[in-house]
Amino acid sequence: MDSVQDDLSDREAISEKWAGQDVFMARSERHLIYETTRVQGMSDGMTVKDNIRVVRRFIDEVWNQGNLDVVDEIVAPAAANPNGMIAAGPESAKELVRGIREAFAPLHRNIHDIVANETHVVVHWTTTGVHSAHFSMFPYPVTGEPISVTGVVTFEVADGKIASESWDSSNLERISETLAGGAVKRYVSDIWNAGNSALLGEFVTTDHVRHQPGGDVVGIDALSSAITALRVGFPDLHFDATVIPANDGGQTVTRRWVMTGTHDGVYADIAPTGRSIESTGVGISRFEGGKIAEEWISRDDLGLLAQLGG
Repeated sequence: MDSVQDDLSDREAISEKWAGQDVFMARSERHLIYETTRVQGMSDGMTVKDNIRVVRRFIDEVWNQGNLDVVDEIVAPAAANPNGMIAAGPESAKELVRGIREAFAPLHRNIHDIVANETHVVVHWTTTGVHSAHFSMFPYPVTGEPISVTGVVTFEVADGKIASESWDSSNLERISETLAGGAVKRYVSDIWNAGNSALLGEFVTTDHVRHQPGGDVVGIDALSSAITALRVGFPDLHFDATVIPANDGGQTVTRRWVMTGTHDGVYADIAPTGRSIESTGVGISRFEGGKIAEEWISRDDLGLLAQLGG
């Protein structure tokens, strides 16, 4: 039997029964591919190998190379599955691929395994990229974080075109968790360490609430004032933070930090002492719509004041 694809050299091939049909399995360092060898009733002279090639074009040429014109050639005008990415046909597929490729450039989808019969092609894949632009599906600030997501998708192929994605499963929530963690990293570095309060609107909601020792800080303006007051007291303020996203689809992120600085300004009504300080704390951030809506802060305020002689 011919190989499913040209680069499957030195392969192991066995014949076994799968779903009542003879199955061909080819193994290489990169792929594990199944092809049914007895195919009947396929439309328009298409073979299982042709179905595989259609799906491979969708992944290699559309997803990896960004050649969106290919979508018109291989995606049916109307899709049977209302929940899939190609539900509205080629244009919806092109819009989604374009947005994801821009948001996670450079994006690459790697095929691990392919299983196919006369009507369906199942692909086990991993997609990697870098969060480099805003995308509404993941509305977090741009983080620059590398992402990796793995999944299995079933394509229905008819008359040489992809008719639907009848079933899709992936750990997509991992992307949200990664981006939420990256947003908190930038929140610490760009806002607290760099003192760029003008960027607060990218990271927190307008009605943001910060529960902290001494009382809640409510609203983005109050938070900006609190950050300014801290940086006035410690102009070289720096937070060395360890960020730990929860396994909850990007809703919660915990961070612990060591704060260092020099007391060169008035802080808590204490005149500058010139002393170097070090203080620790823990924060939990809750996200809404890609922004931090609420925080819970625990920190060693008494230890900090003691270092200032207060």
